[in-house]
Formats: sequence, C-alpha cells, structure tokens
Amino acid sequence: MFCFIPSRPEEVGEFWLRRRTTFDPKAWRAQCRCKHSHENHAATRSHPCRVKGCCCNCFESNFLCAACDRRWEEHETFFETEETRRRGGRPHGAEYVPFAEIPALRETIISNSDFEALQKQGPSGHPSSYLSPPGLPGPFSLQPDPTSNPHT
Repeated sequence: MFCFIPSRPEEVGEFWLRRRTTFDPKAWRAQCRCKHSHENHAATRSHPCRVKGCCCNCFESNFLCAACDRRWEEHETFFETEETRRRGGRPHGAEYVPFAEIPALRETIISNSDFEALQKQGPSGHPSSYLSPPGLPGPFSLQPDPTSNPHT
C-alpha cells in the first residue's frame, strides 16, 4: 500500500522554515512525534520506529494537513481515475483542482512561493483586511478619515 508522505515543509503548513538561513530543503523530512523522520520508520503496517532504543511503535505525525488540520495518520492515500470521479459525481478533468477551496494555499504549493502571499489572503482566498468580529472596528477604521472634521 502506498502512503503519501509530505516532501516539503509547505505541504504541512511550515512555510516559515524556508526563511531560516540555516534551513536546508533537501534535508527536511516529515517527522514523527518521537522526533525521528519517516525514513526511520518501517514502511509497512503501523510503521514502527527502527531507531535502536526508541519505543515508538507507530508513526504519529508531528504535523497537520495543510488543508484540513488533521494528522497524517488520519488520512488514506487512494487513487481515482477521471472516470471514477465522473461516475461519483465529483469534479473531474479541468474542473478538479486540488485545494480549490483554498486558492492561496493551492497557488503557494504549486508555484513554490513563500508564505507572504498566503498571509495576505483571507480564509476565502481573497485579500484579507484582518477581519474583526462583527461590531468591532477593524484596523483601518481606527484611523480618522482625512476628509472628516472631528469637531462637527
């Protein structure tokens, strides 16, 4: 059985790592809570750690899915053909775009751009105005309007 393992920090929402001067993207590995990489765990069954002295009996991700905020072990990897998606009434072909509901995340991952572009986006993928709860002023409403007269 194939199990997808993230190969870049952006795939688990760790966009900030690339900003570190000492970060080596070629050395990055998805890690278990035991602090050992996925490469130190068996590739079959529950994926126990193979590092001598480690008591870890299964790979438990220390990261969350960038799309749904759930752990790696809560996911299944499966493959669908376009025909399977069509028969299931799901988007297919040009209509099927991974992370379509989060355009900023999709573009950041596909283009390998940095986190700044994602930070400028709101949850809907539209430019963020740092939304405030209803009834509270936003950051821009605290500045006086230059055309208004405060004494009227």
